[in-house]
Amino acid sequence: MEGGADIFIWRKGKKEGPISPRALEGAVRLGSIPAKTPAWTRNNPEWRTAAEVLKSHPFFVIEHIPSDPPPIDRGTSSSHPARSHQKNLKPNSAALWWALGVGLALVCTLFLFLVMRHRYEVMTTSANHQEPAESIHPHTDDEVIKPSPHFEPDKEGITASSVEDSERCVLMARTDNGSGTAFIVSENGRAYVYTNVHVASANTLNFTDFRGVPVQVDNRGEVVGISESSRGETGIDIVRFPMMEPPKLLLKFASRPKIEQKPDVWTLGDSGGESILKTLRGHITGVGPSKIEVDCEFIQGNSGGPIVTREGQVVGIASYMTANQSVWAKNTEQEVRRFAWIPGRDFYWTSTTTADLANEQVLVRNCLITSDLMLVISLLETGKAGFHYPGNMPDVAHQVIALAKNHPLWSGMAETNRAVLALSEEKNPSWAQSHREYARFYQSCVEYQQSQLEKAEKTIRSSFWRNELNSRIENQRQNLESFQLQLKRYEGAGDVDTSLSGS
Repeated sequence: MEGGADIFIWRKGKKEGPISPRALEGAVRLGSIPAKTPAWTRNNPEWRTAAEVLKSHPFFVIEHIPSDPPPIDRGTSSSHPARSHQKNLKPNSAALWWALGVGLALVCTLFLFLVMRHRYEVMTTSANHQEPAESIHPHTDDEVIKPSPHFEPDKEGITASSVEDSERCVLMARTDNGSGTAFIVSENGRAYVYTNVHVASANTLNFTDFRGVPVQVDNRGEVVGISESSRGETGIDIVRFPMMEPPKLLLKFASRPKIEQKPDVWTLGDSGGESILKTLRGHITGVGPSKIEVDCEFIQGNSGGPIVTREGQVVGIASYMTANQSVWAKNTEQEVRRFAWIPGRDFYWTSTTTADLANEQVLVRNCLITSDLMLVISLLETGKAGFHYPGNMPDVAHQVIALAKNHPLWSGMAETNRAVLALSEEKNPSWAQSHREYARFYQSCVEYQQSQLEKAEKTIRSSFWRNELNSRIENQRQNLESFQLQLKRYEGAGDVDTSLSGS
């Protein structure tokens, strides 16, 4: 072997080493490393088998590597040469030289034994880190994992360097309420699975590659949150989970200057949620502080997938698209626009789990349903028999009512109707009492809405769901103003506090 004695091998999708020639020879002889394992040295980084590397070493001439260790020849002794040399020495001088020689040989042998033992333990510990039960067992050629052609022996990790490589880093994200895309990336020396918050907000979340092989991640991940010192755009739809096992191939984030060059890009993901990896080519049409706009025609199912350059660098995470119904946008590039978050920035990360995100999603949706229902209630007319539909009730209102049959406010309205109807059937009905029933119901709606908002604001930590919540605040305020007007219709109903917590 031309140069240094250290050898590196490729096993289980990663580099191992350095390994001394003697340690490698022992591992091959014992069968813990296949003879056809890819190997190289620093001075000769060409891919060769472990057997070929050992045969080329000047201190080892191995014509055949047996599967079993060779038998020990007990008919020889290292003391024979010393005895033959003893004949040419004087008795006292011979004894001295013999003692010194034996002592030096013992010291060197002990030192060499300790060094080789340490190196062999390090090698076997590294090899068995993922699968402790590997030890000694026969290997077949099919079990030898060949290294990526883009892997460089002197670099740690394997980075995608093409669109084809990037496809191998894309994952399917499956939940109990939908599907999306994810991808494997290296950041700050650790491998993560990245996806969108709205994809990961589910009771169950599983990742598999596009061959159907499960990918294990730590259930406790990190989501982009909001801190008191946070500045810039909110609503960042990014969450990441640490990987439980090192990946064979991973992506890297592109730099800001690279993104601003607006290179050709490819969106990778499970378009339509059909469990098929689709690669869509396009361009970056706009760059902002937190997002980019692209013309790759990604659709539902691509959410959480990477947008990469020709070199396999991630410039964005596909997140959402908008449809402009304006007549001015008809048949133009502005009619449908697609956006992706720029990753790799100095985000404020806060710990989370899929259960936490699912709970945040439920809180926001409950606030949304309450807001829509209160808007419908404000459109209802009141009378002697309670609430009733006006003649021009819009269709969307009927859709909201159909979804809110079990909502507490809808149940409260039914109780109000019964109370008002009972009052109207009395001999001398008091309209003031009916007015108070209506006022009491409107007040309960306001209190219920405020309690929901307060709970959501105290619980939600992710930037994405907090932004979704804040976007509903104006709707909540308009509803409260509408209820205030309704209350003023009734004599003695009084005013209702329309302040919103945290607004």
